[in-house]
Amino acid sequence: MKYFLEKGDKVVFIATEKNVGEITRKAEEIGIDMEKFVGKQLLFIDYFSWSLERTGRDQSAFKIENPTNLNEISIHLDEAVNILEKPVRVIFDSVSPLFVYNEIPQILRFVQMLIAKVKTAYGFILFTIHDGVHEEQVVNSLTYFVDGLLKMKYEESSDDLRRKFRVHHLKNLNFSSRWITFKTTKPQ
Repeated sequence: MKYFLEKGDKVVFIATEKNVGEITRKAEEIGIDMEKFVGKQLLFIDYFSWSLERTGRDQSAFKIENPTNLNEISIHLDEAVNILEKPVRVIFDSVSPLFVYNEIPQILRFVQMLIAKVKTAYGFILFTIHDGVHEEQVVNSLTYFVDGLLKMKYEESSDDLRRKFRVHHLKNLNFSSRWITFKTTKPQ
């Protein structure tokens, strides 16, 4: 998100695992000037806070009112894109909570439709999904829908946690599939 915002791209962030305040705080911790971007280049769709009393649009976030109505995400995405104007980058973090309230075939149809809609009408979409909590068939279907897949993992040593990522596949691009260690640090 930081890379996209700092180069001037517009972003719609679909939040399913954290509230908008927490995402904003974490973004500021890594050096994103959220005040500069929120409401101007960045809008949120809040799937996380659906059970709270406040609903509707709140400054920079469209709140989902019913977690079983996946179409509500699509409607709010259209509204956010109308405000920001095309093209936009959509970050969907994470698809995994959708499986708590919806059936697998419904989610797979929704994700496939959302990918097609965003790629043809808006620009770019990035999904996250948790490893190890979904059936293999679900992961294989989601992998089939996307143009690229990056994998992340953690390895523990005696006193350290190593974060690694690798490219699983990227459509029409050559790449190395080896695991690369990376660190997350707060900016100085």
